Amino acid sequence: MNCYNIIDDLDGDGYARAGAPGYWLDRGDGLHCPNPGTWVDQAGDCDDHNPFVHPRTDEIDGNGIDDNCSALDPGPNVSAADEPIAYFAGAEGFDRTPTSFGMVVRLNDPVLTSWVARKLRLRAEVEIAPLDASNHVQRRYLPYGSDVTLDLAHLTVPDLLPDKVYRVQVRFTSCVLFPVTSSCRTTPWSNPFYGATGSYTNDGEIRAQIVSSALSQFKDSSYQQVGYGGGDGNRYGADYGEQWCSEFYSWVLDPFVSWNNGARPTTTNGLLFHFAMAGGGLSPLVTDGWNVPAVGRRGDYVAMDTNSDGEINHSGMLLAWDADRHKAWTVEGNHGNEVHISTRLPGTEIMKLGRLSK
Repeated sequence: MNCYNIIDDLDGDGYARAGAPGYWLDRGDGLHCPNPGTWVDQAGDCDDHNPFVHPRTDEIDGNGIDDNCSALDPGPNVSAADEPIAYFAGAEGFDRTPTSFGMVVRLNDPVLTSWVARKLRLRAEVEIAPLDASNHVQRRYLPYGSDVTLDLAHLTVPDLLPDKVYRVQVRFTSCVLFPVTSSCRTTPWSNPFYGATGSYTNDGEIRAQIVSSALSQFKDSSYQQVGYGGGDGNRYGADYGEQWCSEFYSWVLDPFVSWNNGARPTTTNGLLFHFAMAGGGLSPLVTDGWNVPAVGRRGDYVAMDTNSDGEINHSGMLLAWDADRHKAWTVEGNHGNEVHISTRLPGTEIMKLGRLSK
Protein backbone atom coordinates (compact mmCIF):
# COMPACT_ATOMS: atom_id res chain seq x y z
CA MET A 1 0.00 0.00 0.00
CA ASN A 2 1.07 3.61 -0.46
CA CYS A 3 2.45 5.27 2.68
CA TYR A 4 3.54 8.87 3.08
CA ASN A 5 6.44 10.26 5.05
CA ILE A 6 5.32 12.09 8.16
CA ILE A 7 7.47 15.09 7.18
CA ASP A 8 4.81 15.71 4.49
CA ASP A 9 2.14 16.03 7.20
CA LEU A 10 3.13 19.43 8.57
CA ASP A 11 -0.06 20.06 10.55
CA GLY A 12 -0.22 16.59 12.12
CA ASP A 13 -3.77 15.79 11.00
CA GLY A 14 -2.85 12.38 9.57
CA TYR A 15 -2.99 13.49 5.92
CA ALA A 16 0.12 14.22 3.89
CA ARG A 17 0.08 17.23 1.62
CA ALA A 18 -1.53 16.89 -1.80
CA GLY A 19 1.04 15.60 -4.28
CA ALA A 20 3.31 14.06 -1.64
CA PRO A 21 5.24 11.04 -2.95
CA GLY A 22 3.92 7.67 -1.86
CA TYR A 23 5.99 4.61 -0.95
CA TRP A 24 4.82 1.02 -1.22
CA LEU A 25 4.98 -0.37 2.31
CA ASP A 26 2.98 -2.99 4.18
CA ARG A 27 2.89 -4.11 7.81
CA GLY A 28 1.23 -7.38 6.88
CA ASP A 29 -2.49 -6.59 7.00
CA GLY A 30 -2.42 -4.36 3.94
CA LEU A 31 -4.44 -1.72 5.77
CA HIS A 32 -2.11 0.49 7.79
CA CYS A 33 1.38 1.86 7.32
CA PRO A 34 4.10 0.72 9.75
CA ASN A 35 5.62 2.95 12.44
CA PRO A 36 2.94 5.65 12.92
CA GLY A 37 5.65 8.08 14.04
CA THR A 38 7.28 7.81 10.62
CA TRP A 39 4.48 7.23 8.12
CA VAL A 40 0.85 8.29 7.57
CA ASP A 41 -1.74 6.29 5.64
CA GLN A 42 -3.32 8.98 3.50
CA ALA A 43 -2.52 12.06 1.42
CA GLY A 44 -4.55 14.79 -0.29
CA ASP A 45 -4.29 17.60 2.30
CA CYS A 46 -4.82 20.82 0.35
CA ASP A 47 -3.72 23.07 3.26
CA ASP A 48 -1.03 21.34 5.29
CA HIS A 49 -0.75 24.30 7.66
CA ASN A 50 -4.32 23.96 8.93
CA PRO A 51 -5.17 20.76 10.87
CA PHE A 52 -8.90 21.42 10.37
CA VAL A 53 -8.56 21.15 6.58
CA HIS A 54 -8.19 17.67 5.11
CA PRO A 55 -10.28 15.19 3.06
CA ARG A 56 -12.16 13.91 6.14
CA THR A 57 -13.39 17.29 7.34
CA ASP A 58 -17.02 18.23 6.68
CA GLU A 59 -17.46 21.09 4.22
CA ILE A 60 -18.79 24.28 5.81
CA ASP A 61 -20.54 26.34 3.18
CA GLY A 62 -19.86 30.02 2.82
CA ASN A 63 -16.64 30.27 4.86
CA GLY A 64 -14.40 30.73 1.81
CA ILE A 65 -12.36 27.61 2.67
CA ASP A 66 -12.20 24.32 0.82
CA ASP A 67 -12.51 22.42 4.12
CA ASN A 68 -12.59 18.88 2.72
CA CYS A 69 -10.21 19.45 -0.21
CA SER A 70 -12.90 18.70 -2.78
CA ALA A 71 -12.02 21.77 -4.89
CA LEU A 72 -15.75 22.48 -5.04
CA ASP A 73 -16.15 24.99 -2.20
CA PRO A 74 -18.27 26.88 -1.40
CA GLY A 75 -21.24 25.03 -2.80
CA PRO A 76 -22.63 22.07 -4.69
CA ASN A 77 -22.23 21.35 -8.35
CA VAL A 78 -25.86 22.10 -9.16
CA SER A 79 -27.68 24.93 -10.89
CA ALA A 80 -30.89 26.78 -10.15
CA ALA A 81 -32.50 24.91 -13.05
CA ASP A 82 -31.62 21.59 -11.39
CA GLU A 83 -32.47 22.50 -7.80
CA PRO A 84 -34.21 25.76 -6.81
CA ILE A 85 -33.22 25.15 -3.19
CA ALA A 86 -30.03 23.28 -2.28
CA TYR A 87 -29.09 21.99 1.16
CA PHE A 88 -25.92 21.95 3.18
CA ALA A 89 -25.59 20.25 6.52
CA GLY A 90 -22.85 22.73 7.46
CA ALA A 91 -20.72 21.26 10.22
CA GLU A 92 -21.77 17.73 11.18
CA GLY A 93 -24.62 17.81 13.66
CA PHE A 94 -25.28 21.53 13.15
CA ASP A 95 -27.60 22.76 15.91
CA ARG A 96 -28.61 19.21 16.85
CA THR A 97 -30.51 18.56 20.09
CA PRO A 98 -32.65 15.58 21.16
CA THR A 99 -35.72 17.40 19.79
CA SER A 100 -34.38 19.39 16.83
CA PHE A 101 -31.73 19.74 14.15
CA GLY A 102 -30.56 22.54 11.92
CA MET A 103 -30.32 23.01 8.17
CA VAL A 104 -28.29 25.51 6.20
CA VAL A 105 -30.26 26.23 3.06
CA ARG A 106 -29.03 27.96 -0.07
CA LEU A 107 -31.71 29.91 -1.94
CA ASN A 108 -31.02 29.17 -5.59
CA ASP A 109 -33.74 31.55 -6.74
CA PRO A 110 -32.73 35.00 -8.08
CA VAL A 111 -36.15 36.57 -7.41
CA LEU A 112 -36.23 35.45 -3.78
CA THR A 113 -32.65 36.50 -3.16
CA SER A 114 -33.40 39.93 -4.60
CA TRP A 115 -36.36 40.22 -2.23
CA VAL A 116 -34.18 39.17 0.68
CA ALA A 117 -31.76 41.93 -0.30
CA ARG A 118 -34.67 44.37 0.04
CA LYS A 119 -35.26 43.10 3.61
CA LEU A 120 -38.54 41.37 2.76
CA ARG A 121 -39.57 38.52 5.03
CA LEU A 122 -39.44 34.90 3.88
CA ARG A 123 -41.72 32.21 5.23
CA ALA A 124 -40.28 28.67 5.39
CA GLU A 125 -42.60 25.67 5.19
CA VAL A 126 -41.50 22.06 5.63
CA GLU A 127 -42.91 18.62 5.02
CA ILE A 128 -41.32 16.22 7.48
CA ALA A 129 -41.67 12.56 8.44
CA PRO A 130 -39.64 10.20 10.64
CA LEU A 131 -38.10 7.36 8.67
CA ASP A 132 -39.57 4.83 11.10
CA ALA A 133 -43.08 5.99 10.12
CA SER A 134 -42.54 7.61 6.74
CA ASN A 135 -46.23 7.86 5.83
CA HIS A 136 -46.84 10.13 8.82
CA VAL A 137 -45.99 13.35 7.03
CA GLN A 138 -46.50 16.66 8.78
CA ARG A 139 -46.53 20.08 7.18
CA ARG A 140 -45.55 23.03 9.32
CA TYR A 141 -44.13 26.54 9.16
CA LEU A 142 -40.78 27.13 10.81
CA PRO A 143 -40.03 29.95 13.21
CA TYR A 144 -37.96 32.46 11.33
CA GLY A 145 -35.71 35.27 12.48
CA SER A 146 -33.20 37.55 10.83
CA ASP A 147 -30.88 34.68 9.94
CA VAL A 148 -31.06 35.07 6.15
CA THR A 149 -28.23 36.66 4.20
CA LEU A 150 -28.93 37.07 0.48
CA ASP A 151 -28.78 33.38 -0.50
CA LEU A 152 -28.30 31.47 2.77
CA ALA A 153 -30.89 30.64 5.42
CA HIS A 154 -30.21 28.93 8.76
CA LEU A 155 -33.27 26.95 9.81
CA THR A 156 -33.99 24.86 12.88
CA VAL A 157 -36.65 22.15 12.74
CA PRO A 158 -38.09 21.94 16.31
CA ASP A 159 -40.54 19.74 18.22
CA LEU A 160 -39.12 16.42 17.05
CA LEU A 161 -38.55 13.11 18.84
CA PRO A 162 -35.11 11.95 20.05
CA ASP A 163 -33.08 9.11 18.51
CA LYS A 164 -34.66 9.41 15.06
CA VAL A 165 -33.80 10.21 11.46
CA TYR A 166 -36.17 12.45 9.53
CA ARG A 167 -36.82 13.18 5.87
CA VAL A 168 -37.52 16.85 5.17
CA GLN A 169 -38.53 18.95 2.19
CA VAL A 170 -38.83 22.73 2.34
CA ARG A 171 -40.14 25.62 0.30
CA PHE A 172 -40.14 29.37 0.78
CA THR A 173 -42.72 32.08 0.17
CA SER A 174 -42.26 35.83 0.10
CA CYS A 175 -44.57 38.67 -0.87
CA VAL A 176 -44.07 42.20 -2.13
CA LEU A 177 -46.83 44.60 -1.10
CA PHE A 178 -47.92 47.38 -3.44
CA PRO A 179 -50.42 50.19 -2.76
CA VAL A 180 -53.25 48.31 -4.49
CA THR A 181 -52.01 44.76 -5.11
CA SER A 182 -49.37 42.36 -3.89
CA SER A 183 -47.08 39.83 -5.57
CA CYS A 184 -46.09 36.56 -3.93
CA ARG A 185 -43.63 33.89 -4.99
CA THR A 186 -43.35 30.33 -3.66
CA THR A 187 -40.53 27.98 -4.58
CA PRO A 188 -41.14 24.35 -5.56
CA TRP A 189 -40.56 21.73 -2.87
CA SER A 190 -36.89 20.94 -2.52
CA ASN A 191 -35.19 17.62 -2.90
CA PRO A 192 -35.21 15.62 0.36
CA PHE A 193 -32.90 16.50 3.23
CA TYR A 194 -32.16 13.88 5.90
CA GLY A 195 -31.41 14.94 9.46
CA ALA A 196 -30.85 13.17 12.77
CA THR A 197 -32.00 14.31 16.18
CA GLY A 198 -29.80 13.88 19.23
CA SER A 199 -30.40 11.69 22.24
CA TYR A 200 -30.74 11.83 26.00
CA THR A 201 -28.37 8.85 26.42
CA ASN A 202 -24.63 8.58 25.78
CA ASP A 203 -25.05 5.59 23.46
CA GLY A 204 -27.82 7.34 21.57
CA GLU A 205 -25.77 10.51 21.14
CA ILE A 206 -22.82 8.56 19.73
CA ARG A 207 -25.22 6.96 17.26
CA ALA A 208 -26.50 10.45 16.36
CA GLN A 209 -22.93 11.54 15.59
CA ILE A 210 -22.28 8.44 13.48
CA VAL A 211 -25.48 8.85 11.47
CA SER A 212 -24.93 12.59 11.03
CA SER A 213 -21.46 11.87 9.66
CA ALA A 214 -22.88 9.36 7.15
CA LEU A 215 -25.61 11.79 6.09
CA SER A 216 -22.97 14.46 5.59
CA GLN A 217 -21.24 12.13 3.13
CA PHE A 218 -24.59 11.59 1.38
CA LYS A 219 -24.84 15.35 1.00
CA ASP A 220 -21.32 15.55 -0.46
CA SER A 221 -22.12 12.72 -2.88
CA SER A 222 -25.34 14.46 -3.96
CA TYR A 223 -23.18 17.41 -4.99
CA GLN A 224 -20.65 15.19 -6.81
CA GLN A 225 -17.87 15.58 -4.27
CA VAL A 226 -17.50 11.79 -3.90
CA GLY A 227 -18.40 9.01 -6.29
CA TYR A 228 -18.78 9.91 -9.95
CA GLY A 229 -17.18 13.29 -10.61
CA GLY A 230 -15.72 13.41 -7.10
CA GLY A 231 -12.78 11.04 -6.81
CA ASP A 232 -14.52 7.65 -6.78
CA GLY A 233 -14.33 6.16 -3.25
CA ASN A 234 -10.76 7.20 -2.50
CA ARG A 235 -11.90 9.52 0.31
CA TYR A 236 -12.69 6.34 2.27
CA GLY A 237 -9.40 4.63 1.51
CA ALA A 238 -10.45 2.68 -1.59
CA ASP A 239 -8.38 2.59 -4.74
CA TYR A 240 -9.82 4.02 -7.96
CA GLY A 241 -12.28 1.56 -9.48
CA GLU A 242 -12.49 -0.51 -6.29
CA GLN A 243 -15.80 -1.39 -4.61
CA TRP A 244 -16.03 0.88 -1.57
CA CYS A 245 -19.25 0.11 0.32
CA SER A 246 -17.43 -1.48 3.27
CA GLU A 247 -14.75 1.22 3.28
CA PHE A 248 -17.52 3.82 3.53
CA TYR A 249 -19.13 2.25 6.60
CA SER A 250 -15.87 1.63 8.46
CA TRP A 251 -14.58 5.13 7.57
CA VAL A 252 -17.66 6.71 9.13
CA LEU A 253 -17.41 4.46 12.19
CA ASP A 254 -13.63 4.77 12.59
CA PRO A 255 -13.53 7.71 15.09
CA PHE A 256 -15.94 5.93 17.42
CA VAL A 257 -14.67 2.34 17.73
CA SER A 258 -11.56 0.27 18.43
CA TRP A 259 -11.14 -2.27 15.64
CA ASN A 260 -9.99 -5.83 16.08
CA ASN A 261 -6.18 -5.93 15.84
CA GLY A 262 -6.26 -2.18 15.27
CA ALA A 263 -7.09 -2.63 11.58
CA ARG A 264 -10.07 -0.87 9.99
CA PRO A 265 -12.10 -3.49 8.05
CA THR A 266 -12.57 -2.92 4.33
CA THR A 267 -14.67 -5.97 3.44
CA THR A 268 -18.05 -7.37 4.42
CA ASN A 269 -16.37 -10.36 6.06
CA GLY A 270 -14.03 -8.09 7.98
CA LEU A 271 -16.91 -6.01 9.33
CA LEU A 272 -18.95 -9.07 10.29
CA PHE A 273 -15.91 -10.49 12.09
CA HIS A 274 -15.53 -7.25 14.05
CA PHE A 275 -19.12 -7.36 15.28
CA ALA A 276 -18.94 -11.11 15.95
CA MET A 277 -15.91 -10.51 18.18
CA ALA A 278 -17.40 -7.55 20.05
CA GLY A 279 -17.23 -8.06 23.79
CA GLY A 280 -14.22 -10.34 23.45
CA GLY A 281 -16.26 -12.83 21.50
CA LEU A 282 -18.43 -13.58 24.53
CA SER A 283 -21.31 -11.34 23.46
CA PRO A 284 -21.42 -11.42 19.66
CA LEU A 285 -23.47 -8.62 18.20
CA VAL A 286 -24.20 -10.25 14.84
CA THR A 287 -27.73 -11.46 14.24
CA ASP A 288 -29.89 -12.53 11.31
CA GLY A 289 -31.28 -9.84 9.04
CA TRP A 290 -34.84 -10.83 9.92
CA ASN A 291 -34.23 -9.30 13.35
CA VAL A 292 -33.82 -5.73 12.04
CA PRO A 293 -37.38 -4.69 13.03
CA ALA A 294 -36.93 -6.05 16.57
CA VAL A 295 -33.41 -4.99 17.54
CA GLY A 296 -31.95 -2.82 14.76
CA ARG A 297 -31.04 0.77 15.67
CA ARG A 298 -29.70 3.70 13.67
CA GLY A 299 -26.00 3.38 12.91
CA ASP A 300 -25.95 -0.42 12.99
CA TYR A 301 -24.17 -2.36 10.24
CA VAL A 302 -26.18 -4.23 7.60
CA ALA A 303 -24.63 -6.86 5.31
CA MET A 304 -26.66 -7.38 2.15
CA ASP A 305 -27.27 -9.62 -0.81
CA THR A 306 -28.17 -7.27 -3.66
CA ASN A 307 -28.29 -9.79 -6.53
CA SER A 308 -30.40 -12.56 -4.90
CA ASP A 309 -27.73 -15.25 -5.13
CA GLY A 310 -27.69 -15.94 -1.38
CA GLU A 311 -24.22 -14.43 -0.93
CA ILE A 312 -23.40 -11.23 1.00
CA ASN A 313 -21.91 -8.70 -1.38
CA HIS A 314 -22.73 -5.22 -0.03
CA SER A 315 -22.43 -3.11 3.13
CA GLY A 316 -24.60 -0.31 4.49
CA MET A 317 -25.70 1.57 7.59
CA LEU A 318 -29.14 1.20 9.11
CA LEU A 319 -31.07 4.46 9.52
CA ALA A 320 -34.46 3.12 10.65
CA TRP A 321 -36.97 0.31 10.38
CA ASP A 322 -40.03 1.78 8.65
CA ALA A 323 -43.19 0.26 10.14
CA ASP A 324 -45.28 1.89 7.40
CA ARG A 325 -43.36 0.49 4.43
CA HIS A 326 -42.13 -2.68 6.16
CA LYS A 327 -38.64 -1.91 4.90
CA ALA A 328 -35.38 -0.71 6.40
CA TRP A 329 -33.91 2.67 5.46
CA THR A 330 -30.15 2.53 4.84
CA VAL A 331 -27.34 4.81 3.75
CA GLU A 332 -24.84 2.97 1.57
CA GLY A 333 -21.52 3.68 -0.08
CA ASN A 334 -20.82 2.57 -3.64
CA HIS A 335 -24.49 2.34 -4.63
CA GLY A 336 -24.03 3.18 -8.30
CA ASN A 337 -20.65 4.64 -7.26
CA GLU A 338 -22.40 7.16 -5.02
CA VAL A 339 -23.45 7.45 -1.40
CA HIS A 340 -27.13 6.60 -1.59
CA ILE A 341 -30.15 6.31 0.70
CA SER A 342 -32.21 3.18 0.02
CA THR A 343 -34.96 0.99 1.44
CA ARG A 344 -34.17 -2.71 1.90
CA LEU A 345 -36.04 -5.88 2.88
CA PRO A 346 -34.75 -7.66 6.02
CA GLY A 347 -34.00 -11.33 5.59
CA THR A 348 -33.85 -11.21 1.81
CA GLU A 349 -31.73 -8.19 0.91
CA ILE A 350 -30.40 -7.61 4.46
CA MET A 351 -28.81 -10.92 5.45
CA LYS A 352 -26.96 -9.94 8.64
CA LEU A 353 -27.16 -7.15 11.22
CA GLY A 354 -24.10 -5.99 13.16
CA ARG A 355 -25.18 -4.14 16.29
CA LEU A 356 -23.12 -1.29 17.69
CA SER A 357 -24.41 -2.15 21.17
CA LYS A 358 -27.15 -4.20 22.80
